[in-house]
Amino acid sequence: MVLYASFLDPIRLDSAMTGMTTLAIFLGFFGGMTIGQLVVAKYQGVTRPKSVSRLPREAIFRHVAVVFGFLASFLQPRHVPLAFVLVGSLIMLFGTAFTLWSQSVLGRNWIPGIGTHHSHKLVTDGPYAHIRHPIYTGVAIVVVGGAICCTNLLLLVAGALLWLSMAIRIPHEENLMHKKFKKRWERYEETTGSFVPRVRR
Repeated sequence: MVLYASFLDPIRLDSAMTGMTTLAIFLGFFGGMTIGQLVVAKYQGVTRPKSVSRLPREAIFRHVAVVFGFLASFLQPRHVPLAFVLVGSLIMLFGTAFTLWSQSVLGRNWIPGIGTHHSHKLVTDGPYAHIRHPIYTGVAIVVVGGAICCTNLLLLVAGALLWLSMAIRIPHEENLMHKKFKKRWERYEETTGSFVPRVRR
């Protein structure tokens, strides 16, 4: 099967790309998403509250994820079908855009840790109209796209551990939000899902 990028430059979807190149593509997307989050935070004037909680379990899962990610580079296939690379890259592009959009909607309410500002607001528009933690959803989408792009199951395990390290924060984050917004948070929680929109019967 041939996809024509131009009249003179046909791209064969049944061709292959070197495994290390696909790994570099994934790292480029993940690194770009991380840098993008820092840029968005800087642009929107995000500040760290005086009291920010840290969870030891979260750090453990995050560090183990880094180890698995390092090991994944040694088990990367020598070649990956171009079709997988294209599909995975499109998924990563969507996940990156979704993550940065979700963070930009939060504005100054985004916190690099677990805590709330004195003037913290309950954001219920954009992706938060349907999902309470869309940033974590976006990261998961990037990880799945990366695993497809690289056809590396160990990379998927590393991504799952990284995502789990973030998911551990959810009960603590939601407990803080419930204390601050009380009934408003309860009503919001009843109509939204944690990572995907709630199915309404």
